[in-house]
This record gives sequence, structure tokens and C-alpha cells, in this order.
Amino acid sequence: MRFIKVFFGIILCVCVIGFLSATAQVDPGMRPFFIVLVCLCAVGAVLLLKRPKRAKQPKAETPPVVAEGELVTVQTEYEPSAVPDDVAKEMLRHYTAMQAQRDMEIMAESYRLASTTKNLGTFCMRYDLAMRKAHTLLQAEKVGVRGIKKLNFHDACTAIIGSAEALKVQALHNYSTEEIYKIEGLKTAKGKYNRYTAMLEELKKAEPTFMFMDEYEALISKVESYIAELQTK
Repeated sequence: MRFIKVFFGIILCVCVIGFLSATAQVDPGMRPFFIVLVCLCAVGAVLLLKRPKRAKQPKAETPPVVAEGELVTVQTEYEPSAVPDDVAKEMLRHYTAMQAQRDMEIMAESYRLASTTKNLGTFCMRYDLAMRKAHTLLQAEKVGVRGIKKLNFHDACTAIIGSAEALKVQALHNYSTEEIYKIEGLKTAKGKYNRYTAMLEELKKAEPTFMFMDEYEALISKVESYIAELQTK
């Protein structure tokens, strides 16, 4: 499409030159007509040869966090801390805009999966990956890695980091609701005991992700109380 516009634009430029030359040679009564033709061709040439303005790349959207069936947008004024000199030098030397683009894709996909999964192991893996990529991208931005400003990832990264707590609360809620519903549907006390024991082990494996959270400690206590109650039956 651009080639066709340039082609016809050049033809109109040639016409402008031709009509200008003819204006000086034609009968004076015809000159206004040729002047009009010159103006029309000149305007057409300018419009065809003018480079189109590049559309601004839209900023990455703030990711939604699903909390008990509702969409909640979490925003934050998070700013990355200072990047150590050795890390900054390594990034400037090896980290590229292409890698940043790929990290953005991984971050977005990991966040999406972490927001929707009811599997605790999957959540922890995807949550950690999304946060790691968000921090990496913000560090790259802070040290001034070449070519990544146009990717406009700052708001998306800060939103993901800012939503970390809400995302973990949501994950615990989804996981516990699903698991307890399944366990309570079992017919025997032994079956329930075994499943609650397995649930407790899974929760303990996830401790690095949920450490120091009241909701996590409360869920651990809840499962332990179920186990203790079933042991007496």
C-alpha cells in the first residue's frame, strides 16, 4: 500500500513540473486553469508522499485480579529498588529488547494461570515466575536497557507486583474451597482423614510462597483441626 502511494505521488510531482512549465507557454487566458491543476497535483503529491504517523503503542493493561467472583483492579505506586552495579552491567551487556518482550509474554501468561488455577502447586510455580519476570523487567527499565521503553510494560509490572497479596489470598480461597468440598463429599472418615493429611502436606510445601500470611496460618490450623477431629472417630 505504501509503495502504491509513493508511485502515484511521484507521478503527481512530475505533473506539477509539467504543468508549471506549460503555464509559462500557454495562452494567458488558460493560465488560471493550469495554475489550478498545479495546485491540485501539488496537494495530492504531498498527501500521498507524506509519511503516516506511527500509532502509539498502547500501554499494557493493569491485570485484573479475581477475588471471590469479582474483578478487582489493584494499582500501586511500586518503584524498583536500586539495582546492584554488577547486575546493572550484566543487564546492559546481555539483556535485550527481544528478551524483554519474551519475559512480558511469560509474565502475562503466568499471571493469567495463577489467577485461575485451583491447583496449589501450579499457583506457586506460576505466581513466582510472574513476580520474577515483573521484577526483572523493572530492573531492566531502571538501568536503561536499550530499546525496551517502547514496550510500555511499567504499569503492567507494577500492577502485578502490587496485586501479589490479593492474588495469594484468592489462591488460598479457591484451593481450600475446592479441596474441602471434595473431601467432605467422601463417605468414610478414613478417606477424609487421608485427604486432609495430603492437603496439609501440600500446604506445607507451599509455605515459601505464603509465608507470614494470616490467611495461610488460619487454613493450616483449620485443616489440622479437621485431622484431629477425624482421628477421634
